[in-house]
Amino acid sequence: MISGINNVQVPISVTGDVRICSINESFNTNLKCLVVPEITGQLPNHYFDVSKLNIPKHYNMADPNFSRPSDIDILLGADIFYDVLNAQKVPLGPNLPILQGTKLGWIVVGPLGTRDKPSASYCHFTKEISENLTRFWRLEEISSTSSKMSTEEEYCEDHFLKNTYRDNNGRFSVLMPLKEPETSLGDSYRMAEKRFYNLEKKLDKNLDLKNQYHNFIKEYESLGHLSKTKKPNFGYYMPHHAVIREGSETTKLRTVFDASAKTTSLKSLNDIQYTGPVVQDELFDILLRFRQHRYVLTGDIQKMYRQILIDESQRHLQLILWRYNKYEPLQVYKLNTVTYGTASAPYLSTRCLLQLALECPDKSIANVIRHDFYMDDMLTGADSDVELAHVLNQVTSVLNSACLPLHKYRTNCPHIFNDETMTESLNLNKQSSVLGLGWTPDTDTLNFSININKNTDKITKRVILSNTCKIFDPLGLLSPCTVTLKILLQKLWQLKLGWDEVVPNDINKIWNKMITDLELLLSVSVPRHALCVAPTVCELHCFVDASKDAYAACAYLRTVNQTNQGIFSSDGR
Repeated sequence: MISGINNVQVPISVTGDVRICSINESFNTNLKCLVVPEITGQLPNHYFDVSKLNIPKHYNMADPNFSRPSDIDILLGADIFYDVLNAQKVPLGPNLPILQGTKLGWIVVGPLGTRDKPSASYCHFTKEISENLTRFWRLEEISSTSSKMSTEEEYCEDHFLKNTYRDNNGRFSVLMPLKEPETSLGDSYRMAEKRFYNLEKKLDKNLDLKNQYHNFIKEYESLGHLSKTKKPNFGYYMPHHAVIREGSETTKLRTVFDASAKTTSLKSLNDIQYTGPVVQDELFDILLRFRQHRYVLTGDIQKMYRQILIDESQRHLQLILWRYNKYEPLQVYKLNTVTYGTASAPYLSTRCLLQLALECPDKSIANVIRHDFYMDDMLTGADSDVELAHVLNQVTSVLNSACLPLHKYRTNCPHIFNDETMTESLNLNKQSSVLGLGWTPDTDTLNFSININKNTDKITKRVILSNTCKIFDPLGLLSPCTVTLKILLQKLWQLKLGWDEVVPNDINKIWNKMITDLELLLSVSVPRHALCVAPTVCELHCFVDASKDAYAACAYLRTVNQTNQGIFSSDGR
């Protein structure tokens, strides 16, 4: 394992002995290198005119094409770098680089003065901050309405239709869509073995975590989702580790399988498979529809990925190493179902749902399965309790036919459940999460979870960014608050602060006031139902405004029924 900027760690499984020499072969040496997929981007960042540097023609350059952006093949370490340099330096002029003498030839080092094009900037985040920041800004995007599939997506669709079937129990069996032959994978056993030993040491230090992990694997095995097997001549071994989900209502621990772990060929299982197209509606669309129904119902499919089989012919690509006792030999297990962590898993599982919708003869139920699911979460509703009861019974029946059981129901209409035991277990007073928003069924209101860490000794750009990204507001209901945070982020970038550099006092004061104000949002609730009962008139009123710092829009929905009772509701951006 090697660490780089921001302590980003990269696992190394391959080393190589390399002999390098200068172009004129006056110098050569042997190196022992670590092998990674990519050292950095192309350097220099853009092409520049060498003639402007006035380099004397008789100077032998280590790289005659140094002015052209090219891939970096080798990064020399400190053990050899300073042996390669010599004491010769030649200045080329003000605001220009210098010529540095090396045993490989002359190299150009330093600024290029006036640039024809701006150079690229590289910014290193932790993976979590990067993903959260992307999600924070993507909430502002309007998705494309184009339904045309790319060539790769069409291949995945055709592959699914040709290779998917349902067994005697109705359960789906699928094949992962591979874009390269599985033989392009190298050896992965040793890498998985090292990762398992590290996991084992971690579990031995935490008895509670160890028991949870063992119970998870035992359940996985008892359900037939994995099974012990002999070590095959060829296969892909996935390392695995624990993720604790504090907000989960059921299983707090989940085992995550790393299908992105590189083999000796520098390719992983995820590298050689297609991800497939998105076949479900956007989160924003589903939440908007969820606010239109008078009566609503939520639930999710229990262990959705693991209810779908992977064809026997591909199970050797889903191998893991495991043992319950460190004094026992390592055993090989194969995962028999779609696995969380593989690139095609979201597509394969949601495509099976879509197939159920396509095969369903009841158009209203097919519409629910096709448009009211976001991954395994169902958010649906109706304008009458009779209709909602029909949705509950029929959707449950269709999903059960494919061994996809729904559970963890929540509703503002509990009498649709005929089973008293089921009704008692609904716990309608408990807040539920609906695609990132809080929903309390008994009051039928939406609320927000603000989890900002105030116990920080120093406020830095990293602290502000990581906390800001935790605010999830897909409907734009908090836009008057989040826009101020976005303006603050703009100021931080303009100040060009380092990630862990303490922010100026004025920024510190603004931030502390903001997080105090944001805590007030915990007490804010918004009616989930955005319409009046039985509306006869619906009007959309939109307002927009802009300033030098930001622009905004607010859309009000006005509905009126036959008795002239009306309601205003709004979403902001």
